Amino acid sequence: MTASLLDRVAVSVLAGVVMRPEALREATRRAAVKAAAAGGHRGRLAPGEKPNRKRMATVACVFDTRPAPRRPHDVIHPPGGRSGERPVRPGPRAENKWCTASLVRPPEQVIADAFDQADARDSQHLRPWIVLVDGARHQLDLITAETARRDVTVHVLLDFVHVAEYV
Repeated sequence: MTASLLDRVAVSVLAGVVMRPEALREATRRAAVKAAAAGGHRGRLAPGEKPNRKRMATVACVFDTRPAPRRPHDVIHPPGGRSGERPVRPGPRAENKWCTASLVRPPEQVIADAFDQADARDSQHLRPWIVLVDGARHQLDLITAETARRDVTVHVLLDFVHVAEYV
């Protein structure tokens, strides 16, 4: 496996984690108490929606992968299903994975840790670095600051499934 054939990928996402009331941050705990005291019901909640009950965890992974060129029909089924005329090309496979997550450490520290890991693997920045994000503006700002601090170029890949929730 030659290093020049591998891309360096860093993934950073935010994940809401339902917490016990005593583990909420103070501002969230106050909002939960205020909402409960008001007694109003907002109506039906969307799947996964739990107002004033979650803390955000920052999750980051770094891994190596070989480029895996694919066509649109390899990723998304065409209307009516696949014809079977063209074989589906396999997607990329992660190798040498390193992952971290935290509810306690600030997001900028988790992202810096991921960049430390990527830097340790490719200190001369010879390979392409791809950063997959879920579209949170604050997260993108932190990644931009980290790339500037380290003088590294990254290709930002936006997870369309997450972004579609905001559209």
